[in-house]
Amino acid sequence: SQPAGNPAQPKFGARKRKLAITPESQSAGNPAQPKSDASKNAPLKKPVTEFGHKPALTPPAKDKNTATGQTLKPTTIVETAPRRRRRSAPTPKKAGAPATTGARRTPGRGVVTPAVTATAFRDIPLPPRGKPLKGINSDMVESTDAGTLPKITQRGKSPWQEYARPFNKDTKHPRIAVILHGIGLSRAATLAAINQLPGDITLAFSPYTANIGDWMGMARSAGHETLIDLPMEPNDFPISDPGPLAMFTKLKAAENISRLRRLLGLSPGFVGVFQVMGSKFATSEAALSPVLGELQKRGLLYVDSGVTKGGVGL
Repeated sequence: SQPAGNPAQPKFGARKRKLAITPESQSAGNPAQPKSDASKNAPLKKPVTEFGHKPALTPPAKDKNTATGQTLKPTTIVETAPRRRRRSAPTPKKAGAPATTGARRTPGRGVVTPAVTATAFRDIPLPPRGKPLKGINSDMVESTDAGTLPKITQRGKSPWQEYARPFNKDTKHPRIAVILHGIGLSRAATLAAINQLPGDITLAFSPYTANIGDWMGMARSAGHETLIDLPMEPNDFPISDPGPLAMFTKLKAAENISRLRRLLGLSPGFVGVFQVMGSKFATSEAALSPVLGELQKRGLLYVDSGVTKGGVGL
């Protein structure tokens, strides 16, 4: 071969090979030539040439390779349709595996995976179904602009007495009240609390729970006494944000009462409220007293969380 530095010289030696034009290459190079019906479904064949830039030309069949002496034959490449990736069959679930993880696909929001799933509670046995508590007493309901609010009846009976869970008063053993608060923000945890905890445990629902009335009604049907969380201003606000229904010291008493009534109107049938946060609000007697007065007027409990140092609730 000629030196590589001279691109004008041919690359494949002094002897020039003759190239033959086959009928197959003629049909490929001339798209106007009609094809037979038999070849319509046949795979497309493209000849391979020695130069690689003239697909319509192939070496003659009887030409020999000067290095090996073997007879060269026209070589073709058969192009087939690309293979489609087969989808593997779904793996069968093993016995004892959780039925669901709680993940769901919501239009416009993608895949939503809750922080707590039903798998976390699957090993907790189901206790016997508790006896449902009393239904809503129509004499303890007041219709206002803030919603349906609880009230004391004309005979002086309060909602905290009407909707309380009954217990045996003759028992002389010491009693411990267990309140689980923050219920309603996780569907899996809420269902587990209602169905997998004894009815003696009181459930305090977050005021920011979606469909809180349905959840609280379900809890009372399972025998749980219910409360509503009452968020209050903490010292590190806004790092810790109690939300739009919280009590704040910077607000006037009328504004805090308005927020409290909105919270009390979320659902009927509860016995009172449970203090949440409040390291600043619960230590201010001027801010807390009007709130306690409104709760007392409506016959509701106020449960001090006991975690606020210097709280004046008691």
